[in-house]
Amino acid sequence: LRGYLGQQLRSGHFPLWLPGLYTGLPLIAHGEAAAMNPLTWLVYAPLPYIYATNVSVALHTWLAGFGLALFARRLGARGLGPVFGGVAFMLCGFLIEHVKHMNLHHASAWLPWLLLALDRLIERPNLGRASALGAVAALQVTAGHPQMVYISLLALCALCVQRLLLPLARRHRRRRQLVRIAAAATWAVAVAALLSTAYLWSSFELWQRSVRRIGAHVDPFVFATKFEFFPENALTMFWAHAFGDGSNATYDPRHGMFWESWLYLGLLPCLAASWLVVLSLWRLLAPTSARRGRLALTCGLWLGVAALSFSLML
Repeated sequence: LRGYLGQQLRSGHFPLWLPGLYTGLPLIAHGEAAAMNPLTWLVYAPLPYIYATNVSVALHTWLAGFGLALFARRLGARGLGPVFGGVAFMLCGFLIEHVKHMNLHHASAWLPWLLLALDRLIERPNLGRASALGAVAALQVTAGHPQMVYISLLALCALCVQRLLLPLARRHRRRRQLVRIAAAATWAVAVAALLSTAYLWSSFELWQRSVRRIGAHVDPFVFATKFEFFPENALTMFWAHAFGDGSNATYDPRHGMFWESWLYLGLLPCLAASWLVVLSLWRLLAPTSARRGRLALTCGLWLGVAALSFSLML
């Protein structure tokens, strides 16, 4: 799909239709083509397909790690902490295993950038920061994987709750600040929708004619839980091949689909995250903690998001 798009772009033509699959497909509507994503044009227009694919994967892997490092620095991490977090994210099992699903991989890379842009917007809502958030959201949407957009929204909502529930200096300032944040967020949504309109509209029309459309003959719950996550796969967060290796066909399929169930982060990131949770709880229980309320909100919120996310996987 992307190779055909690049070939047509090099010939000076933007293709609306892909004649080589089945009886033809609308290229803009097909998420795996990412035909309306500017980075797809930038990479696939000048380069042959094989080289462009390698560059695209490398670019988005770097974007994932660099974005996470920037967000970690914004949260207060210093020294090698942001680098450690960025490397752990960009090389985690989820991203590496889904390189073959390029639209999923590329859409995931924008999550830390969305968190960073939203946090900056909440801190100082203005037109520039709202436009930046909308542009980043459009880059994720046009990467062509709607499910990753839904997952990102969960993280963005959690960040909003954390930031907006923290007490501001004065009550009247809180009200005025919330109005400004709401106005800026509305503008960000409008920018994202405007930049993604061609893809969203065409993909919605294609979805109406696809087998994934939930109709009268399909039970929505059965469809949504068709590929459930088996809890024992949580071991793969630190034990990469707990149930076999999908690359050499030794994975036991009784534990689910390998590429959908592999959560590998690595032993050191898991230990670091566990230590952070323990340290936060210790500070929370300390009798002299001056920021007990804020720390309790932060810990409870993100542990709740983690629990909700895990429950939705089952």
